[in-house]
Amino acid sequence: MQFAKPTYNASLTTKFYDSYGAREWNRLDNGLANRVQVVTHRAMLEQFVKAGDRVLEIGAGPGRFTIELARLGATITVADISEEQIRLNKDKVAEHGIGARVTGWHQADICDLSAWSDGAFDVVVCFGGAIGCVLDKADQGMAELLRVTRSGGCLLVSVTSRYGFLRCLMPEAMKFVAENPLFASFLDASVQTGDDLGFGRELQLPSHLYSWSELGELISRHGGKVVAGSAANFLSIDVRNGDVILANDELLQSFLRWELAACREPGAFDGGTHIIAAAEKS
Repeated sequence: MQFAKPTYNASLTTKFYDSYGAREWNRLDNGLANRVQVVTHRAMLEQFVKAGDRVLEIGAGPGRFTIELARLGATITVADISEEQIRLNKDKVAEHGIGARVTGWHQADICDLSAWSDGAFDVVVCFGGAIGCVLDKADQGMAELLRVTRSGGCLLVSVTSRYGFLRCLMPEAMKFVAENPLFASFLDASVQTGDDLGFGRELQLPSHLYSWSELGELISRHGGKVVAGSAANFLSIDVRNGDVILANDELLQSFLRWELAACREPGAFDGGTHIIAAAEKS
């Protein structure tokens, strides 16, 4: 079965995140895997962001990592394609009393960062898969992310993992395939092309799923050198008693130590729900 290759539609992406609203904040409190996702992303911020850094956080959403960047002492320029996510970000920044660390909020698309000059930021953070949402415009988006990063500065980017997605989906996928063999064609297309056609998602927002090697090639084409990587979830995908772990703080802290160690192993990069890369701008 042939599927039409999806192309980037900025208005559809804006509509998705405007409608998704506060769920974008709440989902990262929901379950062990999402809690782990916050911890693994935060660990990369702690490694590469230092006090006084000028940071552009693009695709910032409601502010989960804006708060972490403020805690690290960065000066943050917040940007997102969604006006609603910007509104929520302002609310969370005010709630946490970190407004002094934010220079401003901007509605912006990662494919057009013309509001900022070349090398304007020490660090650019693009977490949450925004580069996957721009589909066929990924080269344009990556070029812009690295353009506004200063020479010697750092780009931190995360994407949904192609094979981690498959690994996470597999138990349910086999049920779907058994009931409807045509679903196998859908999975074949996603694995071969990396394009997730939005199956089962609210508003049917398509995105591109990356492998570690594909993400590295995209970064290097535009003047970045990958210096570190991590999976966002590796062990937690296979955990079926996450609530038990979350209810026991000592057990949770032990699990997070093991998870962080596993996620930083190169062999695990493609096996989590997301892939995180740190790249130096040449």
